[in-house]
Amino acid sequence: MNLERSIALRWEESTALNRALPVDRFFSGRVPTTEEYKFPYCSLIVTRGSRGPRTDKGQYPRLTVSFHVWVDDSREAEGLDIANKIGEVFADQLWTLDEEWAVLDVLDEGRAIPHQTNVSTFKTWEIIKLFTFVLARRRLPAEFSIG
Repeated sequence: MNLERSIALRWEESTALNRALPVDRFFSGRVPTTEEYKFPYCSLIVTRGSRGPRTDKGQYPRLTVSFHVWVDDSREAEGLDIANKIGEVFADQLWTLDEEWAVLDVLDEGRAIPHQTNVSTFKTWEIIKLFTFVLARRRLPAEFSIG
């Protein structure tokens, strides 16, 4: 399973996140236009990261993962609350992605960053929550499962 799908499944399983923002308002990939899909919603962006420090077991890939929470102009506090819930659910977690890969750690990169857009047709808040995901190739027997 890829990382994006794995994150979506963890969102789906989280009661706290679904109360703040239902999983059907969470997107990885292309988000519909605002005319088609109204706020609030969250989009996920995973960017290629870097190789972590070399150890005797190899290098651990690090990926930058950003959650972009979009809310109406008057709802910045709601967006910040959603971003904080994302932090509570994902930070410091580990889990198996597939038979070969696992998420070894999720590093919270600090407080959520609010940014107000000023497009001619509407105003909105984009709140960005950043993480570094540390991945590892599994070197454990198949019957052992993380998280």
